[in-house]
Amino acid sequence: MLSVHIDFYYFARYIFPCNDWLAFDASDGRIERELKVCTSAEYKDPCALLEANVTRKLFDDHIWLSVGYRQTKSNFSRVQRLAVCLATLFLAMVANAMW
Repeated sequence: MLSVHIDFYYFARYIFPCNDWLAFDASDGRIERELKVCTSAEYKDPCALLEANVTRKLFDDHIWLSVGYRQTKSNFSRVQRLAVCLATLFLAMVANAMW
């Protein structure tokens, strides 16, 4: 999550990165956090941005890796995610056998 605040008086832009949920029902359940302002050098560093996005996307959105590395507090259990993975695998095998 990225919060951007623009000060029109000084014509300055302040960026506050938050790499966690701000919700009661997600992550640790906190909705208040102390955020530090990000400098322009940190925000424009492509390595830091790439690492943060790849890590989050890889473990949250990849169906096979989410079975083992997903946080324990989730809407779906690991058994349900594993069942989806196996169903996808078997359906792909059946579709390949038919054609």
